[in-house]
Amino acid sequence: MRRSMPVFVVLFVLLVAPACGKKGPPATSGDVTGVEAHKPPVVPTGLVDADAEFDRRHEQAGTEAAIEKYEAALLLHELPAGVDRWAILVRLSVLYYGKAYHYDRDLPKKDRMATYWRGRECGWEALLMRNEEWAAAIEAGTRIPDTMVLLTADDAPAAFWAASNWSRWGELKGILRVALDIPKVKAANQRILELAEDYYAGGVHRFFGAYWIAIPPFAGKDVAKGELHFKRAIEMFPDQLETKVMYADYYARDAGDKELFVSLLQSVIDAKPDPSDTYYFEHLVAQADAARLLAQADAIFD
Repeated sequence: MRRSMPVFVVLFVLLVAPACGKKGPPATSGDVTGVEAHKPPVVPTGLVDADAEFDRRHEQAGTEAAIEKYEAALLLHELPAGVDRWAILVRLSVLYYGKAYHYDRDLPKKDRMATYWRGRECGWEALLMRNEEWAAAIEAGTRIPDTMVLLTADDAPAAFWAASNWSRWGELKGILRVALDIPKVKAANQRILELAEDYYAGGVHRFFGAYWIAIPPFAGKDVAKGELHFKRAIEMFPDQLETKVMYADYYARDAGDKELFVSLLQSVIDAKPDPSDTYYFEHLVAQADAARLLAQADAIFD
């Protein structure tokens, strides 16, 4: 699923770019090689039936059933032994993002905002319950961007999905809200880049690939840097269709390279995702996005 970017790039840069300094080389959250091509974006919750519905999120009924089961579990006074509340919250954050972005695409803005916000709440709660030092800093009123240094690689899933839902919610809320929230979202992504660049198949590389290409020249636009992020994501996860869609939408579009644009999108459309792939739902969403963009190719490049 594509990450949000163009609506607020100017404010994004004006507010946060001055704070960006040199960082050390990104770490990974995978095995010793740093990459696991089929590592799930979440861990099991201990709720077997609900997890089975989550694995069926490529169907709207699966997404809705998983949400219902996980939310019902959170209402219990005490979770059954072996059930992981943190994992439930992260999975809900994933589900709410996919629901708002894909299944609810044509619903009224207020409905999609409510769904994204619930996704943000779930990711945020997951962060608070697992990282006591970070939670204490938040409780003490420390500026959220300044607390991100306290996050660890284990926090990457919760931080990634909280930030993703938050940024989408802000886009729909409006430019003034974006001005308040995007420094927090960007700081979370920067920390994930440092700690777990491989999470969600290089999700932060897609974010920063779009960022460096979408910002205006006066603010530091750097197409080459953006392209490097996309290429890094492709290097780690060559079969991840979402990266190719964003590479086309940002890099090829900006470069005026219609041939590359069409080639990338057509390769996504022609792919045959394996239903057993952890990212099967994400691949199907990427194919839908690719089809929409390809239909606009002549208009985009005329």
